[in-house]
Amino acid sequence: MFSWTALSSILLTLATSEALPVDQILEQFERDDPGIQELEAVFDAELDKVGPAEANWSMSGISAPAAVAAAKPSVANPVLGEWRSDGNGVVTEGNEPLDVPTQLHRYSIENFDGKVDYHTYHRLAGISETIVVHTYGAITKVGNAECQVTMGSEIISSLPLSSWSSDTTLTALLLARFIRDDPRTYCIIYRATIDGGYEQLAYTPEGQLYNGAVPAQIFFNTPRSEAAARIFAAGDTAAERD
Repeated sequence: MFSWTALSSILLTLATSEALPVDQILEQFERDDPGIQELEAVFDAELDKVGPAEANWSMSGISAPAAVAAAKPSVANPVLGEWRSDGNGVVTEGNEPLDVPTQLHRYSIENFDGKVDYHTYHRLAGISETIVVHTYGAITKVGNAECQVTMGSEIISSLPLSSWSSDTTLTALLLARFIRDDPRTYCIIYRATIDGGYEQLAYTPEGQLYNGAVPAQIFFNTPRSEAAARIFAAGDTAAERD
């Protein structure tokens, strides 16, 4: 089992350090289990699995702003929310992040002070409902598709890092490092579903569908205040450490 004692000096830096020391913490895990890097390589290879280039792919759906606009005025101040899979996700258009409750803990992975075109929020599935990964960045339009490049990211949690279990810490920080270092561009379009939602699909800028580790998800127009309440809903606030 991972030794939390080995992390004590690193955790103390959080009192004076703005950014979460992702690489330092993961080095501790990788020294105990060299197989972690092999798993990362497998995941990275899965992401590289793409389909053939599709003709007119960028016009085969609509953008997030168009999907949101379709809900007005029947949905007040809508954002796109994904509520059906094991994790939950929210997409907001423009530089309009969700209001994060002040009692939550926020750990910066990478800061970006330039022009921001989108924000996404994803609550990790399976291990804990207390961890939300927030990413934001720039968009380049290709037809109706919005090609996203992540510029900044943070982890939001109802528990301090020192109370996370080792599994939660490893999973969250591996994802954080992957998002920070991922060189890929994801061109996102939405296609209407028969139940009033929108299927989100991710393409390469050349029109190849990511069909490996990027599953399609169904998003629904959701009032902004409701989406924030749901994505930041605290799980069990008891300490998780094992």
